[in-house]
Amino acid sequence: MFRSALRWALSLTLCVSLCSTAAAYTIVMRDGRRIEIPDRFVVTATALTYEAGPGIQVTVLLSSIDIEATERANGEPAGSLLHRARSSGSSTSKVAQRAAKTLTNEEIDRARRARGQAPIERSEAQLSDVERENEAEARRLLAEAERRDQERAQQEAYWRERARALREQIAAIDGELSYWIELLNGLPALPSGIIGSVTTVVGVPLIPLFPVVGGAVTPPRPSMPRFATGPAIAPAPPSPPRAIIPQAPSLTPISPVLGAPLIRFPAHRIIVPTFISVVAPFNQSFYYDRASIIARIQQLEAMRAALTAQWRVLEDEARRAGVPPGALR
Repeated sequence: MFRSALRWALSLTLCVSLCSTAAAYTIVMRDGRRIEIPDRFVVTATALTYEAGPGIQVTVLLSSIDIEATERANGEPAGSLLHRARSSGSSTSKVAQRAAKTLTNEEIDRARRARGQAPIERSEAQLSDVERENEAEARRLLAEAERRDQERAQQEAYWRERARALREQIAAIDGELSYWIELLNGLPALPSGIIGSVTTVVGVPLIPLFPVVGGAVTPPRPSMPRFATGPAIAPAPPSPPRAIIPQAPSLTPISPVLGAPLIRFPAHRIIVPTFISVVAPFNQSFYYDRASIIARIQQLEAMRAALTAQWRVLEDEARRAGVPPGALR
């Protein structure tokens, strides 16, 4: 009983293996791989097509198949695979002629839209959770980079506008300074006109400060104070009067102040040297114009120094804010 059951199992296994062998066809690829396909396949001049499943057609190029090794693996004579290609070509043409059908444009458009949407839906369905997370992270990083680039552009535009305003003010002041300096250099060192001096002689009447006796000036004698000491002394008797003898006028009177002789002329006049300046007419606004120009130049230089200090402060603020050095240019 046991032996009969064993023989039945062995025969069943052999029958199944023979049936599976008969129902399969082995394709040997040029890289050495072996592919088992159903025995029913179609061979054309360039490819081999078989049905891997319901509605699934697989096409393999003949250029990638080792034809001789395939024929040997399936126990077929040489050239049998290409012979199948010629026979299947005639049969497929007949089948194609029988199955011909005319399609409308609407059906073609509908099929095209369905074929275009199918890969997208299939790819989205096949994405794993990790891939979805990676894609979301990539989108988030891209949005963050775009936001940072926009903020950086706005920041650089702000600093560039401030630097442009300062440069315009400095350029305007430099231009005005150049104008006033050039105008000042064009003015003469002295005002236009002639300056000279003339020494003349003027007669001044001689006014005597002291009485003149005999043509000479007699200064008064200071009186000495008297002190009452001892018995009183009778004053001396007055001297007898003297006759005043007229004398010729003296030509060399003595100065009562300097003690130097003065030149005496008739009519009681002396010669006094006098210094007189003679100035020709000139532009009265010369000094005013030169002073106003110098004051304006000093004012512009002070404004230029203040703007230069503001520029240095601006560069320091931009550097602390992380702005590239070339953004202020």
